Amino acid sequence: MVTSSSMEPLLKPGDALLVRRIRYTPDNPPQRGDVIFFRDPITKRDWLVKRVIGLPGETVTLWMGQVYINGVPLYEPYVSGFWEDYGAWEIPPDGVFVLGDNRAHSNDSRDFGPVPLELIEGKVVFRYFPLERMGRIP
Repeated sequence: MVTSSSMEPLLKPGDALLVRRIRYTPDNPPQRGDVIFFRDPITKRDWLVKRVIGLPGETVTLWMGQVYINGVPLYEPYVSGFWEDYGAWEIPPDGVFVLGDNRAHSNDSRDFGPVPLELIEGKVVFRYFPLERMGRIP
């Protein structure tokens, strides 16, 4: 069940989701753009849903509202609203960098760093509630 607005407009509070359980490894990481379900790297108790932006071994740079992967701008038509953060992260071989689509209202890798692959439970694949928004998650 989605509890925050961090993934709007794709996911809204109250949306109920199905997750395909996948054990990711450095040889089989999630794909860029995947929406994943994982344990909060800080608390290890809470569950979060975010979009994979940076893959193992890459450098993610945020500059003036734009994401760069190894210096190349990332096209992100799913991002909601304007945000302005700065920084660069080297993604370790066993981690990914995640961001919420609603960047101005998201607790994500900007706050807790790359997510270790071992904390990822799987990929969000389907919304089954509310019925009028039911369908596959792209």
